[in-house]
Amino acid sequence: MKKKFPFSYRTIQQIKAEEYQRFFSRLEGYYPYLNHLGEIVFMKENDALGQHEFFLYPETFWTRFKRRLQLRRPVELERLSRAERELRLQIRKYLEEKYIGRITTETARLLPEQFEYEIAPEELESIPITLEVFEAVDLRRFALLALLLVVVLGLGAVWFVRHLEKPVSGNLLVKTNVEGARVYLDDEGFIGYSGRVLPNVPAGEHRVRVAKYGYRPIPEEQVVSIKADSTHTVYFKLVPTTSKVSGFLKIQAPYPDSRVYIDSVYTGTVGEKPFFEVEVGQHVVNIQKSGYLTIPAVKLLNISAGDTSILVVDQIPLRESDLARRNGPAGPKTGSLEVESDVTGARIFLDGRDTGQETDFIFTELPFGDHVVEIHKEGYQADPPRQRVSLSPQSPSASVSFRLMREFERVSITVNPAQAQIFLDGKPLARGRFVGPLPLGKHILSFGDVPGYRTPRPREIQVRLREPLFLDINYFPEMRILAEVAANGSIQEKNCAVYTGYITFATRGFAASAEAGPEVVYHPVLSDFVWKLGYAFQYRDPHGNDAVKVTFQLPQHIDYEQKFTLEIQAIATREPYPFPSPRHQSEVQIRLNGQLLNPPYQPRFLEETNGLETVSWDVTRLVKPSNNSLVISVTDRNNQYFLLKRVLIYN
Repeated sequence: MKKKFPFSYRTIQQIKAEEYQRFFSRLEGYYPYLNHLGEIVFMKENDALGQHEFFLYPETFWTRFKRRLQLRRPVELERLSRAERELRLQIRKYLEEKYIGRITTETARLLPEQFEYEIAPEELESIPITLEVFEAVDLRRFALLALLLVVVLGLGAVWFVRHLEKPVSGNLLVKTNVEGARVYLDDEGFIGYSGRVLPNVPAGEHRVRVAKYGYRPIPEEQVVSIKADSTHTVYFKLVPTTSKVSGFLKIQAPYPDSRVYIDSVYTGTVGEKPFFEVEVGQHVVNIQKSGYLTIPAVKLLNISAGDTSILVVDQIPLRESDLARRNGPAGPKTGSLEVESDVTGARIFLDGRDTGQETDFIFTELPFGDHVVEIHKEGYQADPPRQRVSLSPQSPSASVSFRLMREFERVSITVNPAQAQIFLDGKPLARGRFVGPLPLGKHILSFGDVPGYRTPRPREIQVRLREPLFLDINYFPEMRILAEVAANGSIQEKNCAVYTGYITFATRGFAASAEAGPEVVYHPVLSDFVWKLGYAFQYRDPHGNDAVKVTFQLPQHIDYEQKFTLEIQAIATREPYPFPSPRHQSEVQIRLNGQLLNPPYQPRFLEETNGLETVSWDVTRLVKPSNNSLVISVTDRNNQYFLLKRVLIYN
């Protein structure tokens, strides 16, 4: 039994905090989040959006300074006690298996063959990283640095006063429970999307609003105070609009592919749906189609709860001369393009070029003309794969929206024994255990050979979206049950027990008997010892037929997708029999776990073969976990001797 770690609860908290900071500082995309209980959890931005009780941990000057100077030295494990070294290594192993899907070479090299101390993953998860512990990590390492900073700051105070310009702007982070809400600041209009840090917001008080079609923000507006060189976080809850707080808009236009904008937000095409659900109140509606003039160009509508408003527009083709008059020789030559996706953070490609931007994003000053938009995100497939947009003087703005479908799903595969190799579609996947994403669809899972075990058969698995797959594969040990008469006349038993006796006429059950059962004899033609089975002699009480019984055990709790074979080596002989019969007949009955193998076995005769014959049967459906019993006996119709040399069962 492994020992518990000889540390206080607070010490384990501190070690866990240090190792978590060390691990997530190297893992891209993870940030510390704080909840109302003062607990720190590392999450991705998308995951944190659904956790309403968590908000991004605000970095202080001290934590930013430590991170920028990168002064946190790696822990020298060899200088630690065995208990602390094992605790840190178990935490690293847990984090790497959970978030990377494998143990890194660096950690694997340090792992001992066996841990003296042990902490369960569930126990590790239950220990919180409190804000107090989190901010205290590495504090002692910076004590001397703090003294040095006092000196440096004192000497450089004059320079900072004279030369350092005071920041006049800060950052704003707007969080919403539904991704991709548009953020509006004061009367300046749209400044970005929720879930991202919006930079260069002037210091001072501002009114913040959010909007997402089909949702109503709570509250409608918030006043925030932006401080220079800091990030202010504000949260809005978005609730779906219903008929109680929304109405409906029906649009009639000559061309169904015309784009509909409500309050400057693209909501689909005219022919996409018969009614648009719109929040109660006044809204600006604009219908656009490339190469056409919409009349009226803009319409202000008042939507009432539960009512349907109808907007009828006309669209007139524009000629090149009309375009020139509308824009003039010095008119605008660029437009804007908004690219959105239901899962944010996808890389945007424009005309085959990586823009370096991610969804959701608005491109401004984009040249008029046709553009092809694609987005890419690891583990996802875009629907549609690409979209074509056209910017022109009459349609200077456009919006495209993509749906991202996951290409991978989480799969857990564990094999026993742990040294077994796992293959996916013929390629090595892992050894012992795999936890991580696999591509959606069908795959062939196969396994490597392990000495002393039977290799499981390849199997087809189906990886489906939002259906995590958990597989436990147990190798079946190689089983070899052997009962035979050895060359010196002794009985050899391997993984079994052998009994001789007879099948009684009265009950047809096996009766063990060393005197009345088959004899072990030396046969001169075979030059070997065998069991000699024949007809029941009258002095037996009760009367019966010669039989040999073999009992054996098979493992429990193991997948029995194994083929089991029964093999016997035997022969019949026409040697003089106590009860002569004009017709020589040898018939043997084999019963495994009470079930007969049909038809009865009729061995060949020694006088024909001049040796033993080997016969086998597939007994896969007859074997079972735990206790098994095999009985081989001559039948009532037998009138010849039956010579049995060996009984073998194997998988």
